[in-house]
Amino acid sequence: MQYLIKRQHTDKHNLNFYQSIVMPVKQFFLKIFLPFVLLLFCSNAFAQDYQKITTRIDSLVNIGLPKSALAEVGKMDQLARIHKNTAMQVKATIYRMTFQSYLEENSLVVIIDTLRSDIKNSVFPVKPVLQSILANMYFQYYLQNRWQFSQRTHLVSPYDDFMLWDLQTIFNQISHQYDLSLQDEKLLQATPVDILDGVLAGNKNNRYLRPTLYDLLLHRALDFFLADESSTIKPKQPFKLNNPDFFSDASNFAQLKITTTDTASTIYKGLKYLQQGTRFHLQKPNEEALADLDIRRLEFLRYKSTANNRDALYLSALQRIITNVKNKPISTDAIYLQGKYYQQRDSLVTAIQFFKSATKAFPESVGGINSFVAIRQIEERSLSAVVEQVYSPDKPLLARINYHNLTGARVFIYKLSSSQNDQINGYEKNYYNNNLYKPADILKFFDKLSPVQQMELKLPNPMDYRTHGAEFKINALTAGNYGILIKNTDNDTTLMHFGRFNVSHLAYASRVNADGHIQFTVTDRETGIPLHGVSIYVNGLRKKNGNKYGESEQIAETGTTNDEGSFITQKVEGGGFSVELRLKNDVLKQ
Repeated sequence: MQYLIKRQHTDKHNLNFYQSIVMPVKQFFLKIFLPFVLLLFCSNAFAQDYQKITTRIDSLVNIGLPKSALAEVGKMDQLARIHKNTAMQVKATIYRMTFQSYLEENSLVVIIDTLRSDIKNSVFPVKPVLQSILANMYFQYYLQNRWQFSQRTHLVSPYDDFMLWDLQTIFNQISHQYDLSLQDEKLLQATPVDILDGVLAGNKNNRYLRPTLYDLLLHRALDFFLADESSTIKPKQPFKLNNPDFFSDASNFAQLKITTTDTASTIYKGLKYLQQGTRFHLQKPNEEALADLDIRRLEFLRYKSTANNRDALYLSALQRIITNVKNKPISTDAIYLQGKYYQQRDSLVTAIQFFKSATKAFPESVGGINSFVAIRQIEERSLSAVVEQVYSPDKPLLARINYHNLTGARVFIYKLSSSQNDQINGYEKNYYNNNLYKPADILKFFDKLSPVQQMELKLPNPMDYRTHGAEFKINALTAGNYGILIKNTDNDTTLMHFGRFNVSHLAYASRVNADGHIQFTVTDRETGIPLHGVSIYVNGLRKKNGNKYGESEQIAETGTTNDEGSFITQKVEGGGFSVELRLKNDVLKQ
């Protein structure tokens, strides 16, 4: 169960309740459920009786006996009910869902039915937690089957089988279960979240942002009500988020009268729940929990509000939160969002000022850690180059370097023999097929060669943290294969770019004729005059003789261009091919 919202890059702030997500495939449980189960049962906070049971469950899981483990889960559930141990009852339920996924042919139906039964037989505080889990299971099932739901006609009397529900029904049921999970508002608000200790996972130091069971279940419900998915259904007069007062401070927002004819709108209900949570934390002051709830509201409104001055309202509201809780770690969450706003608008100098402010104020806070990551990203250095595939010989060449946070670079041009070119092809083949070679391999290769040209580029850097580009000249080269290596001036091997290009008088065009064979026309690259007597080697495909299924085989052929610079293959047919052109010492491979 999600404990804190996921606006952070770091997971330090995310205290996860065991994932209550069920999908109609066993692979989901193998990859998601079981690892969490094993993690949660590493706690040594259980009573001795529970420890004995969990030890047996662990042992049975490790040797692949889910049926036997399920029997032990039944014992745990029975013991937890006797002791009224909320955490163990919830854990037993989640365990049961996991093992049923292994044992039942139609596991999702069985899991849902069992969970419904558990809800009927449970009382507070277990019941609202299970209702929240059921709502989330329905939502996750919808997410996995969006298309099927969207194609179904709404029925006034829907099927009992949730797999046959239409879009309106599944959303109604999800909303209903979340409503049920929050209906005992006062009891939930009076129940510390630590009642689920042993089920909650993550950093306990951050639980102050979800101090009560109400807070935990509220934020889980908001995950649905404020989600993009929940607005899929479009009524004739949908609820509109055009009121600028939605951005107001907590006190004013809590008392704001929100009206609409679209009372079934999940976004409308989400705002109403935000108001309810805000009123709770205003009455029982918890500055940081309140600020965290306000930040969630503002993040939602930033992207969904249709108010004319949305951005200004958003930034002003964030600043208000920062002022109110400036001496609290939660303030850095708002500062981080300010920086993120400007970062997304490419105002990186402004953005980094906000990020540095957050890291200075509370470096170990979530906002501080996220800001530190953002600073690293903005200040990261990079370089790359753009060269044409083929240049004309004996003329200056133009290339381009793209760079980020650099002031200089070194450029090296190497002429490559045919064997050296093939060696680099081998490096690249290993890279694309097996991801084997590293930049050091290329550097080691070129260390053995002498460059035919080298230069040092001074790059303008306005210190705006943006990516910039500059063109540079390469002096005229003779025909041949070439490699270009660009390195940072401090020889950082992680900052390099390698590319290859050809220098040749030769150029060609190709087309597939009606009979499937390929016609090549070879010309002078500068003048366009057709070239006679150019040797050509083509490697490609042709259909196997008599093969009615159109299977092809690899084949090669050679020839020479005629007076019109033309050559038509007799064996190789249309499709992928490679070609090599040769005229005296001028060779072009493509």
